[in-house]
Amino acid sequence: MKIVIAGGTGFLGRRLVRRLVAERATVCVAVRHPEQAQNALRAAGLDGVTVFRADVRDQASVTAAVAGADAVVNAVSAYVEKSGVTFEAVHEHGAETVAREAVAAGVARLILVSGIGADPGSGSPYIRARGRGELVVRQAFPGEVSYWRFPWAPGHHFDIVAALLLGLFLGGFGGFLSAIQEWDRRETKFNETLDELTPKAVLPS
Repeated sequence: MKIVIAGGTGFLGRRLVRRLVAERATVCVAVRHPEQAQNALRAAGLDGVTVFRADVRDQASVTAAVAGADAVVNAVSAYVEKSGVTFEAVHEHGAETVAREAVAAGVARLILVSGIGADPGSGSPYIRARGRGELVVRQAFPGEVSYWRFPWAPGHHFDIVAALLLGLFLGGFGGFLSAIQEWDRRETKFNETLDELTPKAVLPS
């Protein structure tokens, strides 16, 4: 089974790639910077994963990336707008492009990694784009779609540092240790949830 993961080198993408490789799936990663992705995957011991250059803002590159796929995971994410990378371009128009090209390629399953609280009517540009992205995907892709909304995920280094400093400030060394334990608990829960979701949503029954 061939699975294409758009944005497969982020905090969630890397874990998803590893989980699917363990299930003996043929995994292809579609990213804007393939050289960096290959280095990151090699460092993680995932040398056998194929890497494509693709940008969700570029229809032709998406068309090429999803060709022949049985399932597509859109894990592309933008948390900061800069240099033409806007929430609307990535999470709304980009999500629609991936969905439409997946339909054209005959893809059976699509997984959209969205965001907690995604709401097309939100006053937050990020949350609004996430919500609109879910709507356009639902309209564009008639097949089986899963929407993943994770309330928290490891890998957000600023959040890690902020949480540890807050724990130290409020509770001293004891608070610092408590913050570390809570972070470990959340990371364990995140990985368990991902392990449970992946086979059900991506792989055939």
